[in-house]
Amino acid sequence: MRHISTKLTIIVWVLLFLCRGSNIMFAQTMEEIIFPQYLGYHNSGQLVGTVFRIQLQGLNQSTQYDIKAYAFFGGSLKYANYALFDGDSGSAIGTKVGAGTFTTSAFKTDANGNKNLWVVLFPTSNTTFFATHPANLQVVVEPTGTTITSTITSTDTFLPRDLTPGDGADSSGALLLGTAESVNNVQGKFVFAWDNTAGTGRPLSGYVGEDNGIAEASYPTGYVNTPGNYGFVIPSNNPNGIQRIEVFKGDGTSFANNQAIGGFAGTVNPAAGSVVIISAADGPLPVELVSFTSTITSLGINLQWKTATEINNSGFEVQRAESTGKSSTQFIRIGFVQGNGNSNSPKSYSFVDENYISGQAVYRLKQIDNDGSYKYSTSVTVNYTPTKYELSQNYSNPFNPVTTIKFQLPDVQHVILNIYNILGERVKSLVNDNYNSGNYSIQWDATNDLGNKVSSRIYLYRIQTTKFTQVHKMLLLK
Repeated sequence: MRHISTKLTIIVWVLLFLCRGSNIMFAQTMEEIIFPQYLGYHNSGQLVGTVFRIQLQGLNQSTQYDIKAYAFFGGSLKYANYALFDGDSGSAIGTKVGAGTFTTSAFKTDANGNKNLWVVLFPTSNTTFFATHPANLQVVVEPTGTTITSTITSTDTFLPRDLTPGDGADSSGALLLGTAESVNNVQGKFVFAWDNTAGTGRPLSGYVGEDNGIAEASYPTGYVNTPGNYGFVIPSNNPNGIQRIEVFKGDGTSFANNQAIGGFAGTVNPAAGSVVIISAADGPLPVELVSFTSTITSLGINLQWKTATEINNSGFEVQRAESTGKSSTQFIRIGFVQGNGNSNSPKSYSFVDENYISGQAVYRLKQIDNDGSYKYSTSVTVNYTPTKYELSQNYSNPFNPVTTIKFQLPDVQHVILNIYNILGERVKSLVNDNYNSGNYSIQWDATNDLGNKVSSRIYLYRIQTTKFTQVHKMLLLK
């Protein structure tokens, strides 16, 4: 007996060694990251797919795998047509469409033996499902070059929805179509429809924005697979309707402007087999900045920008970073311009930076939504050195109680700027110092050199340098 026990011990150690050497993992599972509740199908030959985002876990580490995907229910495989996309980049990695047509779908796991994937299932032609038979997503994987297969099945299930009226009210569905303008220019992105606005739970259905080589997905007559189009099947008896369209990039991150779609939110019970179109005006309208420019004026740097569309736009924080010769610059807020909320027509904005001096400055816009989320524009750079001496008219004028006086210098100068009454008596010394080349703004608060308030009347302000002298009038009116 002891001899037999020793042999069994040796066999066990050998098996453990072999498993360790071949990097075999045993707990192979599927995490359903974005898992729609319904799968579209119909028998008219128009194949409209449904997309799932999953993560395979427990595979061999840093290993290339071949993969096939199916819908599995009732002891049989259905939806044998599929397309697969890399869940980290969004790039296509393989398709299988029609009998005998298979493009090898391969991916490589990460250092932990995991892999993110987008899986699109299409109905097999002339296949009928029933709403009372929930299905699972099933993938079959094997390390490339081997015949060691593993079958991994989802825990969550989904129900079919039919586009062919007459197959049963419980399985009836409608086709939802959208265009690039509707949802964040969805070309090549992954789009899902939800029946809530809170961002929780499972979507009703989802698909891919056409641009990823899914020629097998077809639409009703008159709707062509052009880049940016998307379409998927939704239930025709969903009590909440479609409240939100959400768009994801290839790496699984979502766009910032996923919003409820007003034009379709009230469509609760579309007729079975019907086609519902979301027009550009009904879809989420991101704050689309079409231009951002700068112009040097006597008042400062005039920033101008235009938007094509806006949704929930609280406004724009204007930021400036001055060149310091370092590798990075620190932007500071210099102003805020109110937005137009929701708009599908062009809007124009402007802001004058009155405190710009000279040299190089970089400007950008921080567009802020009503919910506090934000994004930055591209930046514009201003390079400016004054070429002449100038003393500008004060503003405002007349004024009470404060006015601003601006002057510019093309080179380094000692500057004297004083306020006088009409008798030529000095009232206030504002500046008596050395200044570099640049634009400068000085404020006068209507006080004299003793700090006392002066009376309403006409005053003179005079600038004097070694090369330039100029005088202007202004009126204090209380």
